[in-house]
Amino acid sequence: MNSGHYHPLTNDGTDAWPSLYLRRAIATHSSKLSPISDGDEGMGVKPKLCVLLTTGAMNPIHRGHTAMLTHAKFSLERHHGFTVVAGYVSPSHDSYVGPKMIMGGQTFVNAEERVAMCRLAVKEIEWLQVGTWEARQLGGWPDYPEVLDDLTKHVLDLEADVNGTQDVVVFYVCGTDHASYCGGGFRHHNKGLMVISRIGDPCHPTDVGRLIFGAGASSKDIEALSSSGVRTVCENGNISQLHGMLHDDVASQIMRRGMYNWKRKIFISASALARAWRKGESEADAECGGMTSDALTDLRTQCDAALFFFGSKRSWLFPGNEAELVESRYQGQYEPPHFPAGLAALIRVKELRTPSEVYFLKPSSLEYKGFGEGCHPPDPLAPAFHGVSAWLERHDLKPLLLTRKWWLSDKCGYTSRESRTGTMARTIVENYEIGEHDYDPCIELLYQSNPTLDPVLNP
Repeated sequence: MNSGHYHPLTNDGTDAWPSLYLRRAIATHSSKLSPISDGDEGMGVKPKLCVLLTTGAMNPIHRGHTAMLTHAKFSLERHHGFTVVAGYVSPSHDSYVGPKMIMGGQTFVNAEERVAMCRLAVKEIEWLQVGTWEARQLGGWPDYPEVLDDLTKHVLDLEADVNGTQDVVVFYVCGTDHASYCGGGFRHHNKGLMVISRIGDPCHPTDVGRLIFGAGASSKDIEALSSSGVRTVCENGNISQLHGMLHDDVASQIMRRGMYNWKRKIFISASALARAWRKGESEADAECGGMTSDALTDLRTQCDAALFFFGSKRSWLFPGNEAELVESRYQGQYEPPHFPAGLAALIRVKELRTPSEVYFLKPSSLEYKGFGEGCHPPDPLAPAFHGVSAWLERHDLKPLLLTRKWWLSDKCGYTSRESRTGTMARTIVENYEIGEHDYDPCIELLYQSNPTLDPVLNP
């Protein structure tokens, strides 16, 4: 099909079908004899070797993709007498994925990024590899039968080189939906089909003679995963959900590079959050008879997924002695009902996560002298905000831009970018060099340093 303005993946000289593990596995298993029955020793039969393949946009790859292949391997080995020597994930060509995503109003990520994420997803699964033949093709995208044809030829050529035979079967692994296109198999003694059905659906009919096999889903949670669901979670900035759906390294890559409209909220005012929380509670009392209102439910969901960067001392919210309680009451209203107990409880929960999702700018030991005095005398090294920067890096974010030159004089610095708040560069520098938490300068600093962050003052 015509590739239009989409381009094939650059051929970087690496194998389109990585074969080091496959070659070693074929050589190892070809020399073994499988027992005819349990307890049988001595006599045996040559094992039935096979390779697995799945294709798709992988936009992005998620735990469900690798779980499907792992479950197919288990089923073929446990119930059908095959030995799986390797498996391949083949991300689709840009000229297929691009128009499909754009037409559906979804985010398009090119093959280079999708292949990189696939490699991260399978790096701890030794028998799984990432194939790039499909994504590299010139002139348009090959459909899955062509991909299966090319991998089968590659596997058989390699097998012939290793032991002089061409007996390995390449199984195409897919779900129930895709089986509507290929459920009858491929009518070739070296090509098979393995269909993983949804929970509650009947298994795809098995036809041993045509190398067609079916298996039920391995897990309800895994089965529910989808790439479109991952993209939605990215747009909502929910990091805990993201890590549940993706392999950790893939999730980190998406967050670092800001893919799929990844925007993580960072709330910067405890008092503003408290006001919004109280408003939600009031609406619940007025409209829902004390039950949780939609507004409060939405705020809780946002808060659970967000980071909290507060300018206060922790001891103002959670005083540990009488002196801290006195200071807390002097600085603001941090006790119920002015500071909702539910919000305070959530802050404690977020503090205990790894890494902590809450950062208090002012140390409890600080003798705070009032707004404009900050945490320390003016210091170009900005020690208070370097602590903030290190905390953000623990969340796979970029360090803060704490260089005077970038803000004040660099032609490629602040003056070359669109400002979110319109704050003057010198005001931003003066704010972070004394460790102050003036809202607009903080919002600008966070945003310019990490465009994938969404700093929020008033929820």
